[in-house]
Amino acid sequence: IILDFLSSKFAQREIDFNIGDKYIVQAGEVSHIKSDIYFQSEATVADIIQVIHPGPAISGMPQEKALELIDAIEAHDRSFYAGYLGPVSSDSLNTKLFVNLRCMALLESGAQLYLGGGIVKGSDLQSEWEETNLKAQTLLKVLMPESNVSV
Repeated sequence: IILDFLSSKFAQREIDFNIGDKYIVQAGEVSHIKSDIYFQSEATVADIIQVIHPGPAISGMPQEKALELIDAIEAHDRSFYAGYLGPVSSDSLNTKLFVNLRCMALLESGAQLYLGGGIVKGSDLQSEWEETNLKAQTLLKVLMPESNVSV
């Protein structure tokens, strides 16, 4: 779904790209399916960022309706739920952006974690909750690498 969404958005903006093969990456206790996207166009980094953020893993689908619903029912600010990060080069050739789905804000009194589960038709709510806890543990281990944290 995510690659289809991005492909459609890049095509609408006439941004030439290729999608690499899928592979698995490990982030703490959670495995992720990843695909690299390569660009052969004159698109600027800002053009690409406008397409990838917020993507469907963050906003939901269909995107416009999902964002309206999120704005209507959520009382809190999603400021750090997700974003993009990576080294940016002025010539765009050496720019590597990653969509980040787990973030944290460091505060004077501690840290605030931002993460969530992707509930879709057919989701097993218990499995989603367990995955969300694993995501939290990944972030907590960054803060406290020697501890045996659990959420």
